[in-house]
Amino acid sequence: MDDIISLVKNNEDIENDIFDYILGFMIKVEKVRKLKGNEKKKWVQGKVKEILGEECYERYSPFISVTIDFIISLSKNKKAFLKSFNHKYKFLCC
Repeated sequence: MDDIISLVKNNEDIENDIFDYILGFMIKVEKVRKLKGNEKKKWVQGKVKEILGEECYERYSPFISVTIDFIISLSKNKKAFLKSFNHKYKFLCC
């Protein structure tokens, strides 16, 4: 996890890469077995807050929470989502 934090400290444009950081933190925390789902979400939010700072985090807080929930939902329903997506947009393919 420290590798992500050290990369952040050298990045001047954190806000543009926030999705990448959220996803990176989520991948890291997924390996932690002792934390439950909501605890993992709070951990990710805490790490994002750490790199953004208090003021910036408050501005993006609703977006961050919804993004985490969306990624979790998507990962749990990947097959159903892809099947629905492919069926719905079938005409776009050759």
